[in-house]
Amino acid sequence: MEEKKELIEDNVTGLLFKPGDPDDLGKKIRFITDNIELYEKMKINARKSYESKFTREINYEIIMNIYNKAILNN
Repeated sequence: MEEKKELIEDNVTGLLFKPGDPDDLGKKIRFITDNIELYEKMKINARKSYESKFTREINYEIIMNIYNKAILNN
């Protein structure tokens, strides 16, 4: 079974909620509006994560690796 990877690291770069559960989403929204310091930390962490994982150069490298694997498998 393939491991599921999250873009958001719960309580580090954002908050996760149960999909399809509006009550859980509402709880998370209320929680974050009551915890502005945590919000500010998560915002900084999210930007750092983005800058380390999703730059143009990194995405180019990932795409090229995928293309190279596809070419080698044909």
